[in-house]
Amino acid sequence: MLGALLRGPPAFQAATPWSAGASLVAGAAMFLAANFLGWLLALAYVEILHAGGGEVSPGPIPGGAGRNAGITIVWLFGTQIALTLLVLVVAGLFGATARTTLALRRPAQGWTVYPRALVGILALVGVFNALAWIAGVTDLLQDLRPFLQLMQSDAWPVLMLAIAIGAPASEELLFRGFLLPALAASPLGFRGAALVTTVMWTALHAGYSVLGVIEVFLIGLFFCWLFWRTGSLWVPIVCHAIYNTILLVVMFVLLPIPT
Repeated sequence: MLGALLRGPPAFQAATPWSAGASLVAGAAMFLAANFLGWLLALAYVEILHAGGGEVSPGPIPGGAGRNAGITIVWLFGTQIALTLLVLVVAGLFGATARTTLALRRPAQGWTVYPRALVGILALVGVFNALAWIAGVTDLLQDLRPFLQLMQSDAWPVLMLAIAIGAPASEELLFRGFLLPALAASPLGFRGAALVTTVMWTALHAGYSVLGVIEVFLIGLFFCWLFWRTGSLWVPIVCHAIYNTILLVVMFVLLPIPT
């Protein structure tokens, strides 16, 4: 099933006008700017709640249940949208195009690579969780429980979009689309760049359990490998989106929503 991914030379080609250092500075600036814009959107949502007579917790990005959780969701999705747009704009600077810089091209192996890549990521996650269960870890879904608390908000459809679309698009565009090619063109090479960007991406999930962090790190390396083999960022984006969607389904089926 994975044969097409394993045959032939890797299709990855770094085609970015950004140097490693400049890409890191630009990436950090875009990440901070996106969070700021998401924060402004959350503040606007707070004003809407006040205008409608809703009660909110103190602070710009409160957590909690009900309508308060909606503020966190709005901030999250707003940040993801802003980051996606910023990366697309910045990647098109210096005479380049976002499509070229971010490798938003057809996979070298054709469309049939998508189901093969999906089988690969599901096999990786399945084996990892099976080994964890054998080792005595019984609560394999503990990192999903905070999302269930947010599902109590009226903004739960936005949360679903954030998990299934916003996170895959914004994270893949920044870490593997924008940063990885620039770092790969440096003395780090592709392997070093894959390791560095995967560590940075994993840091976004620092609130997870130790098991969850390790799993995220392995998934990140696998997405880098998919990018290397296919030469197309669309492959990790699509796999990331489908994987997150599967997590949503698992969350609804196996975990009770807290009241």
